[in-house]
Amino acid sequence: MTEKEYKEWKDKLSVSGAKHKAEVEDKLKLNRNYYRGSQWTKESSLGYSEQIVDNIIFSNIRTIMPAVNFRNPKVFVTAKKKPYLLPDGSLFDTVAGSVIFELILNHCFEDLHVKEQVDKALLDALIGPWGIIQIGYDVKVSKVKVGKDEKELLDKETPFVKRISPADFRVDPGATSSDLSDAHWVAFKWVCCLTEVKNNPKYKNTWELKSNFVVKTDYGVINESKTSDTTEESLWSRVEGWDIWDRDEQKIITIVESHDKELRHEDWMLDYNDSFPVEILYFNENPDELIPIGDIDIYRSGQDELNRLRSLQIDHVKRISQRKYLGKTGILSVENKTLLMQGGDGAFVEMDEGDPLTDIVPLKDATISQDIYMVSRGLKEDIREAAGLSGMDKGLSTKFDTAAEPQMIQQGVGVRREDKAAIVERFITKVVKKLAAVLQQTLTERDIPLTEDTMELASQYIPNKLAKIAGQAGEIILPWLTANKDDVAGEYDFKIELGSTRPEDKETKKRDTVMLANMLKGNPNINEREGIKRLLEVFNVLDVEKMLKPAEQVQQEGIARKKEAMAMEEGKGAAKRQADLMKTQMKTKTSVLTTALKIIGDKNKATEVVKNASI
Repeated sequence: MTEKEYKEWKDKLSVSGAKHKAEVEDKLKLNRNYYRGSQWTKESSLGYSEQIVDNIIFSNIRTIMPAVNFRNPKVFVTAKKKPYLLPDGSLFDTVAGSVIFELILNHCFEDLHVKEQVDKALLDALIGPWGIIQIGYDVKVSKVKVGKDEKELLDKETPFVKRISPADFRVDPGATSSDLSDAHWVAFKWVCCLTEVKNNPKYKNTWELKSNFVVKTDYGVINESKTSDTTEESLWSRVEGWDIWDRDEQKIITIVESHDKELRHEDWMLDYNDSFPVEILYFNENPDELIPIGDIDIYRSGQDELNRLRSLQIDHVKRISQRKYLGKTGILSVENKTLLMQGGDGAFVEMDEGDPLTDIVPLKDATISQDIYMVSRGLKEDIREAAGLSGMDKGLSTKFDTAAEPQMIQQGVGVRREDKAAIVERFITKVVKKLAAVLQQTLTERDIPLTEDTMELASQYIPNKLAKIAGQAGEIILPWLTANKDDVAGEYDFKIELGSTRPEDKETKKRDTVMLANMLKGNPNINEREGIKRLLEVFNVLDVEKMLKPAEQVQQEGIARKKEAMAMEEGKGAAKRQADLMKTQMKTKTSVLTTALKIIGDKNKATEVVKNASI
């Protein structure tokens, strides 16, 4: 990279930082303080002896999060193409590939702690202005001396999905779309010790690198003030740098703003389908502007007014509860006056004999207007409405004129909540797609553990990919799937299981599950084992897998029952045939005897004739 190009990138980063400071950083700090309950500033506290915070912002966010968040999502993968021939003449089974990919992605979702990272991004988006998830591939290399030479050894390589703080993210200031579709570059901040940066083999031009800020020791957070007066690393010195992802040139550039040379300038290691290795979550589109509108920005002024009203109520209560008295000068001694002003409940103030009690009278003060309470309630309702909530969501008891009114309110609230939930679901799907793209390019030979259910799926579609061992018991299939990037090549569609991002009422789900189980009982198209498993899980049965018999055992027992039933049927058939034969013989004897009797005319002789005939 030329000196001019490097200077241009530093200028771009500087302009982006100024835009971030003006449009994101100040609001971000303010909104986080509101979420934490630190809502009074020096200017807003003037005139109030009691600075009360009625933190409805925190309450709103903690109510919305479980309503739009996901629990245990399941990824479904569908092949876009039917099985096809490869150039070498072999057949690539896209159906088997989709099954392998589905098993791998669901395993990675748990192994890479994707849910925890998305939870953090969701909280960022609700506080404002957006939540950020980076998807990538991490390669750690160490340098080892072999004789006089220095070689690099691969320590670890793994995909990652991590939440990025909105404070540590910069975007092309010329972009106007919150989804970054028209951005030419993005940048991620990193912080590292000077020694680690200099020893990292992926960086160059580090010989004159200096620390550019220190860690504040008074409360243990990073101080943004820069310092670059020494090349030696102190206990609290650090290096702040930026990884810039240039989409136009497909280059990654690492810059330390206080340094005069780039630390890295190389090609992207992976293809992200003409996009950045990042996904953005936001809820309120801001037309023709890069930075979206945060929920808190919409009703923060209402929160301020609510705090002022609540503080005004406390001031009024405090003034009224402290009674004031009117009396003649000198009517009380200094000790008794102090007792009257500071004494607790039941204090006795002694008067001079003969002085009328009416000489000391309490002053009346105006009571608190009920309008203050009415305005406070109205403000809370307005804030909840702006946040897409109702009083019933908060568990508040409300009186309605008609029985249909609460249902209509909840339907309106439900529509807004469904919209937010759909945004979260699309966001998760985009994260999965980028993770899938990373795995298709980097997945090395890996063993993926299988459960009882996934083992059954793998045995049906990809038996040749299951790990096997040979022992005294013969060939045994182990619950492991062995796959690499060749097994997941191709094009696929990705979806999150319908309803996996929705909140649930446990009692309602139990009722619906039992009803569904009764409806589908005995249906030959239903997987009975899976139905029983889900029914047990709804009732929070622990160790479901241990309770259920293995599929092979169930199959063998079914075969044994069929054989037993066939044997019983055969036994019943033989007995019936024997009874029918005896009936036939009896009928034959009777018929012959009747005929003989008619011919001979003598019953005894006719019986003897039939007996001798062995009938």
